[in-house]
Amino acid sequence: MKRKCWLVIPIIIAVLIIYCLVTYLVTPHLIVRPTYNESAASELNMIELSELFLEERSMNVPLVEDVKISTSYGNLHGWRLHQSSNTYEGSYDLILYFGGYNEDSATAALRFLNQMVDYDYFNGFDVAVVDWPGFGISEGKPTDDAIRDTSAAIFRYFRAKSDIRRIFVMGYSFGTGPATYVASLYDTDGLILIAPYESAFDLYNSKTPVFYGPMKLLISFRMDEGEYAENVALKPLLIQSTGDKIIPNKYSMRMQEHFQNGADMVTINDVAHGELLTNEEVLEAISRYLKE
Repeated sequence: MKRKCWLVIPIIIAVLIIYCLVTYLVTPHLIVRPTYNESAASELNMIELSELFLEERSMNVPLVEDVKISTSYGNLHGWRLHQSSNTYEGSYDLILYFGGYNEDSATAALRFLNQMVDYDYFNGFDVAVVDWPGFGISEGKPTDDAIRDTSAAIFRYFRAKSDIRRIFVMGYSFGTGPATYVASLYDTDGLILIAPYESAFDLYNSKTPVFYGPMKLLISFRMDEGEYAENVALKPLLIQSTGDKIIPNKYSMRMQEHFQNGADMVTINDVAHGELLTNEEVLEAISRYLKE
């Protein structure tokens, strides 16, 4: 009987070790899910081809330009939508967008394209979306270091462009972390965060609420947005929803305290997480901020 009791202890220890190891390896996939929307990319490619070679574009349809950025993690790919005057000439302001945990650049760019055609929310602004490593057809793996480093590289790429005057960085959901990180390193002209979170622990706990205290040690993927925000000098726009079940607004509320000069907080009532990017109140709030 005593022998059986002694056997139970190493079995329990082994189970705990396996559990911790599996949790450590699996948790990054809860919040980072690289995708590639091939149909959206094909549609954007067709629009770009018609503009460049067939010259069959409507005057209210933005020019579509595919973007390729070389980094130490490999080549990154994405899109830039030229709205102003439908011409590559002149210089314009830019919205640099960082998307959600499973949102590729083609999906985001096509949504922006439709909004730019149908509405006036982004009037006077170009929009750029580039995939992180592992997303879309970008090379590399989407580790936390890779996403931070390449987000900064994407910003530097567009900042070096002679046809860009000001850059407003916009992040949604998971992308608010990289967006805030970029704004903590460089002088951006604006920062828009839709459904922000204080740390990656918020994202994990919104799905599996167990990562508290010592359990935090099982998190291998870190994105400490609140820490980055403390080095942001400008006053950002934060947008949250009382109906957000993915990133509950209590997480977004805490972010307001981290910025040096505070933040403009807009609260939307009863709008689901996935509907924020197409919500009229959200788009109007973004438009007002861009025009300030």
